[in-house]
Amino acid sequence: PDLALPRNWGRELAAGRAIQAFSDMRLAPVALGFVVDLIARLLHDRYIGIAQATGAEARPYTALAGALAAALGAPPALVQAVPAPTELAAGFPVPHSTLDMSVERSRYGLGNPAFDAVVGGVAAAIRSSIA
Repeated sequence: PDLALPRNWGRELAAGRAIQAFSDMRLAPVALGFVVDLIARLLHDRYIGIAQATGAEARPYTALAGALAAALGAPPALVQAVPAPTELAAGFPVPHSTLDMSVERSRYGLGNPAFDAVVGGVAAAIRSSIA
């Protein structure tokens, strides 16, 4: 919720103004608390290797924007789907942003956080900061 993009979207939606969200770029968000918990476990175990934290599924930025609109009671039509600029999309050639978390799952019982849960938490935090 402290990232500029969802915070700014929240302000705009709460004011009844339209926002634009990429329909062709995806994200697989994780909550900060999840990442901190994983890092603490890795440090405690003095883990050596590559660890990954990623959401369970990648969805378009429009899904994040839509969840914010719903949480704020804004009309869904305020979320305008737009394609990413060519120069930005060129930097993200992979259509998916999820990573394998089998090590984290087997070692610590941590699975990939669900998109709706993470985005719901972000939306709730933004809604309470605007209210």
